[in-house]
Amino acid sequence: MVDNARSLKKELLNVSMKATVEAGLFTGYSVGMQVVDSISHLLFADDTLMVGVKPCANVRALKNILLIIKA
Repeated sequence: MVDNARSLKKELLNVSMKATVEAGLFTGYSVGMQVVDSISHLLFADDTLMVGVKPCANVRALKNILLIIKA
């Protein structure tokens, strides 16, 4: 049961981050010279890494996502 809840929260985080980036509320870190890709988050087995530029808007977006997932 705990694994299912953890998997559900990870999927919710993944979907929420994708939607936040697509809505322009979070700006990921751009990589590449020829083709520019943006990285906003990386999900590993037991870890999550959020990557983005410095503006306060990113901090507010992450805070809101984490508060929703915590509930």
